[in-house]
Amino acid sequence: MPVYTERPAGTYRAKYLGCVEKTLTDKDTNEEVVRWLWRFQELSDPTTVGEIAKFTGTSLQSANSNAYKMATGILGRKPQPGDDTEKHIGDVYDLFYGPNQAGNLTIMGVVPAKVGELAKPEKAATPMHEGMEQDEDARLKQASDEAVAKLKENPDDLPF
Repeated sequence: MPVYTERPAGTYRAKYLGCVEKTLTDKDTNEEVVRWLWRFQELSDPTTVGEIAKFTGTSLQSANSNAYKMATGILGRKPQPGDDTEKHIGDVYDLFYGPNQAGNLTIMGVVPAKVGELAKPEKAATPMHEGMEQDEDARLKQASDEAVAKLKENPDDLPF
């Protein structure tokens, strides 16, 4: 029998799989709403368990919207007219996975892996506390723990 485990907060290296539009039924209003599902595949786990996804609204008009934050992270800059995040399918990113304002674990931020400082470029990132080498890995774990603690304090303090 499969054992349920919750993905721990941390930094994960993952490949962008794309964003798809989904129509869902709002549980409060019972109305159909359109949402975007941003999908990533953790490099260290090619199974469906390694898929990390986030639903957002569909507005890129406000810098405070989750869709805008996801697009900004994928593009590596603020979106411009004509930008298409789907051109980045297959690119590798560092995902910051932690609690949102409601306390639910989710993707809190995305940065292109080439500029990410927490995940090791030569290895796929697992939760930062697993399988680490002594000195460098202790520093990376501390940096990851500090980043997650900051996100818990104020999730809106992401750099994008």
